[in-house]
Amino acid sequence: MNVTFILRDFDDSFFNGFGSQIKGLLNMSDAEKFKHLNKLVQDGLVTVKIGTGQFNDRVELNSIMRGDVRFDFSLSPRRGYKLATFSISKTTVDPPNNYRSSSNAA
Repeated sequence: MNVTFILRDFDDSFFNGFGSQIKGLLNMSDAEKFKHLNKLVQDGLVTVKIGTGQFNDRVELNSIMRGDVRFDFSLSPRRGYKLATFSISKTTVDPPNNYRSSSNAA
C-alpha cells in the first residue's frame, strides 16, 4: 500500500533540522516520519493520497496499521513541491520450527 504526502512551502530546516531545536524529517525513522506527516495532515498543512484514493484503500491501510508494520520511505523532488511516499506493508513472522499445521498433526 502506497501513501503519498504532498509537501509544499517547506524550507530546508523542515527536512534537515536546525541544530537541537528542530529535528529534521530526514533525521527521523520511517515510522516517525509517517506519524509526523499524519499530524501535519490533521493540522491542514499537508495533503495525502492513500493508494489510488478510493475508500477501500483507506480501509486496507487501517487493517495494515493494526499489526506490525514495515515502512519504506522515499522523497521525490518535483517542480515547486516534494512527494514523500511510504510503501507500507505488514511484517510477516515465520512460525517456529516446531509448528505443526493441522494436516501434519497426529
